[in-house]
Amino acid sequence: MAMLPHRWWIFALLVLATGMTSASTEPATDTAAIRAMIVEAEALGARDLAGAAALAERASARAESIGDRSLTIYAQLTWADALLKARKLDEGDALLKRIEGTLGADTDAATESRLVVLRARWLRDLNRIDEAEQAFVRATTLAERSGDEGQLALVLNSHAAMKWRQGHPEDAMKMLERALAINQRLEREGEAIKNLSYLSLIARDRGDYDLSLKLNRDILDISQRRDDARGIAVAANTIGLLLVHQDELRASLEYFRRAAEAYRRVGDPTGEGPALANVGTTLVKLGELNAAQPPLDQALALSQRTDDPTAEVIARSGLAELALRRNDMAEAEAQALGSLAASKLQPAAAPNVSALGVLAAVRRSQQRIEEAVALGREALEQARRQGRLRDLRDALQELAGDLSATGRHAEAYQAQVEATGIIDRMRDNEVRREAARIENEFEAQRRESELAAQKERIASLEQQASHQRSIRLLLAIALGTFVLLVLALASRMLLKRRSEQLLRARNEEIERANRELAEAADTDVLTRARNRRYFHRQLAPQLQLQLADAEPFALILIDADHFKAINDRHGHDVGDRALIAIAQAWRSVIGPDDTLVRWGGEEFLVVARADDAHAAGLVQRGLDATRSAQVEAIGDLNLSVSVGWLTTPWPDADIATLLQIADRAMLLAKREGRNRAIGVHHETPLRVDRGIPPDLADVPGIALLRMN
Repeated sequence: MAMLPHRWWIFALLVLATGMTSASTEPATDTAAIRAMIVEAEALGARDLAGAAALAERASARAESIGDRSLTIYAQLTWADALLKARKLDEGDALLKRIEGTLGADTDAATESRLVVLRARWLRDLNRIDEAEQAFVRATTLAERSGDEGQLALVLNSHAAMKWRQGHPEDAMKMLERALAINQRLEREGEAIKNLSYLSLIARDRGDYDLSLKLNRDILDISQRRDDARGIAVAANTIGLLLVHQDELRASLEYFRRAAEAYRRVGDPTGEGPALANVGTTLVKLGELNAAQPPLDQALALSQRTDDPTAEVIARSGLAELALRRNDMAEAEAQALGSLAASKLQPAAAPNVSALGVLAAVRRSQQRIEEAVALGREALEQARRQGRLRDLRDALQELAGDLSATGRHAEAYQAQVEATGIIDRMRDNEVRREAARIENEFEAQRRESELAAQKERIASLEQQASHQRSIRLLLAIALGTFVLLVLALASRMLLKRRSEQLLRARNEEIERANRELAEAADTDVLTRARNRRYFHRQLAPQLQLQLADAEPFALILIDADHFKAINDRHGHDVGDRALIAIAQAWRSVIGPDDTLVRWGGEEFLVVARADDAHAAGLVQRGLDATRSAQVEAIGDLNLSVSVGWLTTPWPDADIATLLQIADRAMLLAKREGRNRAIGVHHETPLRVDRGIPPDLADVPGIALLRMN
């Protein structure tokens, strides 16, 4: 064999060394690149599920090509997570089985926990709740054994979501609080947002809407800052639902639309479907029936494509209410039954209260009143379980009407009394929110006024300091000239006087603002009548003194007839205009010393300086004025009210008792056909310290005056 020249040996050794170096560094470089792809796919899942799944799939293929088994499983788990979130359950199941087939005895507990929790989510989405529960418990145990707190927080959040949907908020809250503490300690803001979202839903279901609204607005702000489309979608949809509970339908509509757009951007049809259904249902409540049809149809199509019962329940319920508004009873019945059937496929298997109400209305139109009563009882039971005051009020009022139609007047009366109590609670919540809003506005104006006054004082002091510097300079130049000294002193006095005038003007402005805020706090925003706060703070103490001195006055309690039907048929905007028309009608017949109070919801109270004869005339004029009232652009809307009233003096009674008597009379007027008034007169001394019986007709010593 011929010997190579010396320089060729050196060249060969260099080539060999270069090849060995390349072979040793290339796998490490590939591993880092693949790991970066997986991390990017995890982050992309907050904005684009399809993109996240595709990127994780490519990472899996590259990891397999270099024979890195653990990295391949890591990429496949990320891929499966994106598939399940996108509701691609069959593809997700196939991938999970593929991963399960590759795991060995040496698999670490954290990786196994990730796999088991994905399987638990798959089981949950198929409504196999018992199997999902076992899988979640196992995933939690594995995460705790591994010591991976981040993985433990993820498992707890997913498990809590299922517990909440099943109707176990206490268990869900414990898991969420534990997960939140972990994520805050690890400074994982995105994961903490998910925990806060579910905690806000639990607060909502408990009726603490103010807390839930605050949490979700904080979440929305954080999500927008992070460009987290999923966080934006969840928070916006929840805010919309909360605003619906507060009857702020216009505002809720915009949030539902934002949620639908964000879910569409992230590629999550299981979120987009319910959000679109909420858009359509809200448009139905607003009376915009043509605009409601497309989003409801889109939501139903999405629910059928993804086999998502949640979107189907809401969409069919909205379509049922839409058909009811259009008087298409066959379509209303079909959609309501479809909503109730779909609700049985949900984890909590809870029927939609609105769908039950629509079906009861259909049965009522078919003169099948007993079936309507049964459906009304079921709707009431479900509304009690969910604890949503608006649903509970509507269910009670509809059930009261059906019970009355079947002759069960005592039971109907109890349902109406309970509904009135719920209306009071809703009214109190509304007053509390309005008071908080006014207080916040007042505080902001107070701070602004103080800041302006402070700026005025600072400017004045700076000007004064400037004058003082000028004076010192003049004194230094003039060396004590008397004329200059007198001028300086006069200038200083004038400046001080001007500063005092500015401060007095600012104080007067603040006092005027305070008076205006106090006036706003005592006035109903919609009808410009006095509100219940004004009654309890101003009128009630005066009336109690008049009662003690036997001075005559009248309490007239007014309730709009068929007000829910007006809202359902024409929308809440028309309902608001109807309330304004009723308030104007009664304001036109009362005297300058009388007061009109919005007692809450669709109820008003007139406090009048009047004896029996004058009060009776006032009530009759009020009934007639209401019947003559017109609501702009609604020609076929005939307004009427039911009225209960009484006059003093009334021995052994306080204001609260008299209001209760007037309320009983008003409810009796409703039971006797509405559009009428019933006055209560005591013919003999009547003791009321033992309470007012539910039926005034059973009370000895009083006479009822009926007016049409």
